[in-house]
Amino acid sequence: MQISLSTQPPDRQRHKCLVLGFFSDEKPPRGICGFMDWRLNSMISREIKQGHISGAFKEKVAIPYPDRIATDFLFLFGLGDLDDLSYDRIYNAAIEMNAMADKMNIRDFAFDLPGEGRS
Repeated sequence: MQISLSTQPPDRQRHKCLVLGFFSDEKPPRGICGFMDWRLNSMISREIKQGHISGAFKEKVAIPYPDRIATDFLFLFGLGDLDDLSYDRIYNAAIEMNAMADKMNIRDFAFDLPGEGRS
């Protein structure tokens, strides 16, 4: 596996898949997921509001071919409550995200995870 770090905006990077974490108690989503929600005209917020997605830990949502984002698949990964965020939860989420991409045979993906103590 090759790992690359980038400071380019996530909506401009070309990847097969973009994986984003989101929290069950952040409505609307914040951070990079919030930015992607804005780029998608609040599609993620609408799905949360309608109860289709919740952000529960390890929840996985695939959105194929999202408009306005340079990726073939957008995967949302539930991180649970923000208050429960810890090093272990971030570590486990990263492993689950990688396993999810591996099961789908996706080798070119980008992801963003918030750090512990995020406000």
